[in-house]
Amino acid sequence: MSVRPEPPADDDILTARQVSEWLKISVRQIQRLSIPFIDCGPRNRRYLRRDVLAWLEAQRIGAKAKKSRQDALGSPIVAASDP
Repeated sequence: MSVRPEPPADDDILTARQVSEWLKISVRQIQRLSIPFIDCGPRNRRYLRRDVLAWLEAQRIGAKAKKSRQDALGSPIVAASDP
């Protein structure tokens, strides 16, 4: 039985490798995605856990995400009927 690592704290600063291990995708894929990062020089990106979580929530597909998009766009325009 393997022990799952604890998720990072909200204010943790993570490397691409740490984010990739957390999300279970490659480091290269982390670098290709539009996850907000802190630029600490060439090939030295750092990620805030709260930014990664916010990015993940924005990528979510499902009923909650669809409802959020509908709320953002507003309700559809309905033509008034003539009396």
